[in-house]
Amino acid sequence: MIVIDGETNEKIARIPAGSSIRSFCYNATNNKVYCANDKTDNVAVIDGVTDSVITTITVGDGPSGFAWNPIQNRTYVANGGASSISVLRDSVTGIEESTQNASPLILNLHPNPAKTALTIDAPTPLLGITVYDILGRLVRIEDMIKFESGITITVEHLSAGVYFVKVNTENNEFIRKVIVTK
Repeated sequence: MIVIDGETNEKIARIPAGSSIRSFCYNATNNKVYCANDKTDNVAVIDGVTDSVITTITVGDGPSGFAWNPIQNRTYVANGGASSISVLRDSVTGIEESTQNASPLILNLHPNPAKTALTIDAPTPLLGITVYDILGRLVRIEDMIKFESGITITVEHLSAGVYFVKVNTENNEFIRKVIVTK
């Protein structure tokens, strides 16, 4: 990686940040640059003051892109070959990393449109379901203790129209549109 002076447009440093650099991201909060090394499945972290690699973090297969969240000071690495997201953050003791599976949760609501009942199936335990009308008003709430395979709720008391069903699982929250017919 080459560092160029912004005033003179001159090369001022060459940083050995790894092989096969796919992309990089600058974090203005901590003055660090993150470089994705596609072939070695890691991210080189560069100190913006010293222009040197301070650590290398192993991430998922084929890191290829970044996003930085300045509010939470998180840097997200898209691992294309692993269908995962690695989350990098600065901590008091140094940079920490975790990897989240990016494969979508298969949440099945059926039938849709529904007349009398709606079945909600998910591969992870359900913790709660809330139903809102088109204006955002709460019309139904189902608190539950980890239904393993899903649940069927009645919708026959609802007027015909469009509703939004919010499903909470252990790790996620999903909102799906459902149409109720009569």
